[in-house]
Amino acid sequence: MSANATFVTSAGTFKATLLPDHAPTTVANFIDLASGRREWKDPRDGRPKTDPIYNGTIF
Repeated sequence: MSANATFVTSAGTFKATLLPDHAPTTVANFIDLASGRREWKDPRDGRPKTDPIYNGTIF
């Protein structure tokens, strides 16, 4: 089983294959944070958030 993530950058778009059979916790955390299903703490003010964490993030 696998899942895909699409990254849109200023240098172009690329897809990554996520392998939950090899890294189940990491893949679940990534998907949950990316979709807004997992709460995270905003480092700017310490408040909990549930919106998708990676939207607008510059890597």
